[in-house]
Amino acid sequence: MAPKRVQNAEFNGLEIGAATWASILSAAASAPLSMEGLLFGHSRRFADSFLLTGVGGSTVHPTSCELSEKADRLVQKKLESGQKLIGWCSVRKAATAKDL
Repeated sequence: MAPKRVQNAEFNGLEIGAATWASILSAAASAPLSMEGLLFGHSRRFADSFLLTGVGGSTVHPTSCELSEKADRLVQKKLESGQKLIGWCSVRKAATAKDL
């Protein structure tokens, strides 16, 4: 039996490309802690890029709700290449048998 073809995923009207989805899943599988990442795209409805920003709580300043300096630098680099910030995601550490 042939493996299933990975297709794009859609969440609340935002479509995440298969390669981007694979990047998010890969980050989740190897993350030692809960992490955060930013989703980028050339349109507001399709995420075709993902960047891991760091540990949970590192993307947005907790009191001002503004992007952290690191996250802002990443956004500026993506803007220079024509991609817009379209979303944020939390990447949870995967539980393993040794964690149970």
